[in-house]
Amino acid sequence: MTPDLCTIGKAIGGGTVLSVFGGKREFMSNVAPLGTAQHTGTYNGHIIPVMAGNAFMDVITAPGFYEALLPKCERLYAGIDESLNRLGIQGRVNGTGARFSILFGPIAEKQPLVNYSDTGQNDWDFAYRFYGNVLDEGVYMHTMWHHGLSGAHTDEDVDLLIERIDTALKRTKEETPAAGDGHGATFF
Repeated sequence: MTPDLCTIGKAIGGGTVLSVFGGKREFMSNVAPLGTAQHTGTYNGHIIPVMAGNAFMDVITAPGFYEALLPKCERLYAGIDESLNRLGIQGRVNGTGARFSILFGPIAEKQPLVNYSDTGQNDWDFAYRFYGNVLDEGVYMHTMWHHGLSGAHTDEDVDLLIERIDTALKRTKEETPAAGDGHGATFF
C-alpha cells in the first residue's frame, strides 16, 4: 500500500522530538514553498533533533544493521512464545521487525489480527499483572504493547530478557485466580 500522505514521529529522529511528513507530489506541491499551504510546528527543523535524525539514518542504513538486529528479535520472540507454551499461558508475541507486543487470552489465538479493536480484546488483567512482575525483574515494558529491540541490544541482553520475562510469566500465572471464579486470564 502506498499512502497519499504519511507522517512519521519520533522514530525518524532515533527517539528525539522530530517528526516528518511527506507524500505524493500532487499533494506535497500544495505545501509552501511550492504551494500556498503553510506548515508550522513544534518539531520543525530544530538542529539537535535534525542532527540526531541524520545520525540515526546513518546507523540504520549501514550495511548489515538489520542483518544483525532482526535475528535477535526473532530469537526473543521465539523465546517468549516458548515460555508461554511451556507454562500453558494463552498468549503470543505479535511482532514485525524490531517492534512487538505480547497478547494474552483468547485474542492470542485469532489469526490474523486485522484492526485495533482486535487487540483491545487482550486479557488486560493478566497483562497488567505481568507488566508489574516483569518490572520487578528489572525489565520495563510499556503496558500498551509498545516494545522493541534496538541495535544496541546484544545477544546477552536477549538471553537476559528471555530469562526475566519467563520468571515474570511464571509469577503472573501463579498469582492468577483459578478458572471458574470469574477472575484472571484464560489458560490452555
